[in-house]
Amino acid sequence: MKTVFRVRIRHDGGITLPKELRDRGHFEQGTRLTIHDLGNGVMVVSRARSRLSRIADRLANEWSAAGASLESMLETLHQVRNKKRASR
Repeated sequence: MKTVFRVRIRHDGGITLPKELRDRGHFEQGTRLTIHDLGNGVMVVSRARSRLSRIADRLANEWSAAGASLESMLETLHQVRNKKRASR
């Protein structure tokens, strides 16, 4: 089963999902999809906007307003883990 597909963005910004993907995902004309931007050009496409997505967006906005970023949180996590390992 093919898992990587290349698509081209048209001049109007639209893209066409390959037929194999449309068939596999049961995507018909008018189906709403959500694109999750994971950063660095990596995106995940899902069928519908989940409650989890709304919560994640809300948290991201709150963290951003507080001056936090994913990178700063990961760095803090790394520091906490190192302290925990050192105390063993």
